[in-house]
Amino acid sequence: MTTKPRVEQGGGVLPRRFEIFDQMLALFPGGRLIDLGAGHGMFAQRAAKAGWVVTAVDARPDRFPKDSSVKWLTQDVRLVDLSPYDVIACLGLFYHLTPEDQVSLLRRAGGKPIIIDTHVDNGLSTHPLSERMVVHGYEGSWYREPGELTSSWGNRRSFWPTPESLYQMLRECGYPVVVSAQPWVKPDRTFFLALPANFVPSRPGLGFTVTHAAERGTRQVVRRARRVARRVKRALARARNR
Repeated sequence: MTTKPRVEQGGGVLPRRFEIFDQMLALFPGGRLIDLGAGHGMFAQRAAKAGWVVTAVDARPDRFPKDSSVKWLTQDVRLVDLSPYDVIACLGLFYHLTPEDQVSLLRRAGGKPIIIDTHVDNGLSTHPLSERMVVHGYEGSWYREPGELTSSWGNRRSFWPTPESLYQMLRECGYPVVVSAQPWVKPDRTFFLALPANFVPSRPGLGFTVTHAAERGTRQVVRRARRVARRVKRALARARNR
């Protein structure tokens, strides 16, 4: 049975996405950020305004603004070296990738915190999805790309995992703790902050829920994941009581 997520009412989707992004960035002290599939570049600009050193990447530079505060890079996100960055933003990109490319991206991230804004196959989508199936061990549905400016690059269909399979994929790629934004942006879309087991939160934001901590794996990983989950919960509780 699918649990229907709470969804933000009114105000528009983009302002809500900006709000969540700003709050998730506030969990970190700053540093180097890469925005994958940057598109219009507005999230990259917000990060730069907040003091981050930002590189924005997209295979299509058509919508890049003229803004010298951000380094704009025209490249396939599947070929970008992610090792120099402290935080990785994957906003409106993950659901345009195949499962192979999703796993590849997460593994290339090397345990760096990732902010993922994505649709999932939770049974509430209004998009035309295939019947649910299991692909490479992950349950979800295929989405046929319409071939527009905001569509995928180089693949005609993309994979939308179920929330459970997304958590599984993240866990298997080194992210045992996942923080999700509540309420959701859309019935089938929200932000997921994927964290390594040794993450310690600073300056927490509001409106997040620890939705997954590793339940399987080595005892050490499980213990670390649970400690991170407790730290995040305590930090969020302190923020709400201010």
